[in-house]
Amino acid sequence: EGFNPLEKVWQPIECNPEVFTNLVGKLGFPTSILQYNDVISLDAEIWESMVTKPIEAVILAFPIKGVHKEMRDQARNDYKESPDSDVIFLKQKIRMACGTMSILHSALNCIQAKDAFKDSQNSFYGADSFLTKYTEWEKDSDSKTPDQRAQFLIDSEELEEIHGECALQGSSELVDDVDVHFMAFVEINGKVYELDGRQECPGLLGELEGDNLGVKVSPYIQQYIDLDPEEKRFSMLVLSGVPES
Repeated sequence: EGFNPLEKVWQPIECNPEVFTNLVGKLGFPTSILQYNDVISLDAEIWESMVTKPIEAVILAFPIKGVHKEMRDQARNDYKESPDSDVIFLKQKIRMACGTMSILHSALNCIQAKDAFKDSQNSFYGADSFLTKYTEWEKDSDSKTPDQRAQFLIDSEELEEIHGECALQGSSELVDDVDVHFMAFVEINGKVYELDGRQECPGLLGELEGDNLGVKVSPYIQQYIDLDPEEKRFSMLVLSGVPES
């Protein structure tokens, strides 16, 4: 949708916490602090008792269908204000890259974790890693546009190589269900955003109620499911604390 036929096409990655954690770790993210974990239910009790805090992002994998467009447009139209300038939004211009886009959206927008780390002598992302290089590029001049960010991703051989390695990881050698799309939910300065690289801008969902991000976004995700109750290809991951072994 909206892709140039001459643009890159990647092999999709599996919605699997080990694959996602491996990929974000290769990008330079501190997986000793946060990692991707499965979420088995939208119940508040699950978010409260079974997900290790903090919760920095929620990833939704869902089938792309027209029935969801009106719901999404309405949710986005409820808030007319501009997105917070702290939100890093990336447009997706690489086909089949939505899994990695959701990883980048969550890894680059975990502001609470980065704030908690800022007094450390070390940088949040690994030295000389893709995420460090990206962050330095983001800061080296005036604020970047989503299209400029998309071009940075297209031009990165390092990102393409890491994605390719992880696309072959998981329970199956290749993922062939290309109708399933990924997007990320993050909370920036008290407001929840839906980050989907196929859209033109971040979706501002507002100041939602709940004790953590998972509880806040669950009613919205439930709307996706209720619109197509026969569809079984919904799954979720959460970027959260590392569970005790």
